Amino acid sequence: MRTLLKLVMIVTLAACHGDQPGKSESQSNTSTQTYFTLDNNGEKIRWKGQKLLPGTRIDNLSNGEPGLVGRDFVVSSTALPIQELTANYRITHIAGDNYRLSAKATQDMATEMARLKTIPELTLVELQIDYSPLTELPQY
Repeated sequence: MRTLLKLVMIVTLAACHGDQPGKSESQSNTSTQTYFTLDNNGEKIRWKGQKLLPGTRIDNLSNGEPGLVGRDFVVSSTALPIQELTANYRITHIAGDNYRLSAKATQDMATEMARLKTIPELTLVELQIDYSPLTELPQY
């Protein structure tokens, strides 16, 4: 019961963090595991390890689904700052004011998401998460 209460407290604390990646620790009898959390367009995601690299397994705390981090962001902008983004991304127009930013190199997606959210021209920033069944997920 005490372990369950600790887990509920950790999940609650993780849900209270802002847009910056958060850190929470879960203690078991054998070892300590560190989890980080992030708000991905209203969905709380959690992962083990300090960096959120493409291919990292995540748990969506909002819907309970596991998934894998992709290499892309979807952003919305009426005045996309192309000059600022082309050094790190291939830009693909999706529809309307929506664009896909495909990373040219492997990078910490949590840090990059925080950076993208500081660009005032971007009204929405969402990290690609693949929620296909784990046996069918691609390798990144």
